[in-house]
Amino acid sequence: PPLLPPPSAPKYEVNSTDELMKVFSLKASADVVVASGTIIGLKTRLECDEDITVTIRGSGEGVTFDGKDKIGLFKVSGGCSLTLERLNLVNGKTNGDGGAVYVKNGILTLMDSTVTNCKGDWGGALYVDNFNRYKVRVKGSTFTSC
Repeated sequence: PPLLPPPSAPKYEVNSTDELMKVFSLKASADVVVASGTIIGLKTRLECDEDITVTIRGSGEGVTFDGKDKIGLFKVSGGCSLTLERLNLVNGKTNGDGGAVYVKNGILTLMDSTVTNCKGDWGGALYVDNFNRYKVRVKGSTFTSC
């Protein structure tokens, strides 16, 4: 089962890139619900780099995180536990590791999501630094052209 946000984690409902960036800037545990049909066009990789638990889930169809073939989408480090659920992760690109998600010192749970057209030098979709030490859980998700 995915790691659930702590009971005390505030819940945020967002429907824009700006609203999501404000939540990430808090660097605190959060339960984030993204409105159906929302497209999050990223200008920078979203980094969860604290010892916190963050869940981002789509409230319905068509919630998309788009790197526009310019940037990677997520980085998980610093002991962060990140759950991504019911999301479309598209067009993540990096000259480094993990076009969609780069995990270095953290936990990633990817559920009921699609990862499409993501590229990186190592791990187009996912790259896990030191796989024996960090955890990645994938359930009900598909990877295409990564």
